[in-house]
Amino acid sequence: MLLLRLGTIRGKRSNAIPISLNTFRDDFAASFLSDNISAPNSWNDITVRYATHIIEDLHRDALSGCENPPSQQDRASAAEILVPLWPSVIGLMENNCLPGNELHPAVRQLYARFLALIADRTLAECSGYAEYAAWLAGDIAVTEPIRQQHMARWKKARCQ
Repeated sequence: MLLLRLGTIRGKRSNAIPISLNTFRDDFAASFLSDNISAPNSWNDITVRYATHIIEDLHRDALSGCENPPSQQDRASAAEILVPLWPSVIGLMENNCLPGNELHPAVRQLYARFLALIADRTLAECSGYAEYAAWLAGDIAVTEPIRQQHMARWKKARCQ
């Protein structure tokens, strides 16, 4: 428990007020990402804007010779081209999140679009990335041992 001292008020010493660390953290989370209008951090010189353009361009090029509307197989082939971009998307997420709680709004849009485009892939094919990414975004709850593994992975990524 953290104790916050108010000091003196009109010459009288005030009492310490106990403050829960969770309350402090929740206040920080609410003011840090939900209201954040600054540009998100890049990852290995890859910005969110650049990653979004790459994902959209690859997807559009993969579907360019397909019938309109694209068949299930065409969409699956286009998704297969995007799957190798998971590390870049996760890197951007790691640099712009409160792990297990919230993503920067711009990164949230990139992540949502990426998931929509690879939706025709089975989660088993992306399981090493999908669960971790969903946890980073705060979309799923995990057991304590898994949360500890994800936190260790996030801390390791942040130190590199």
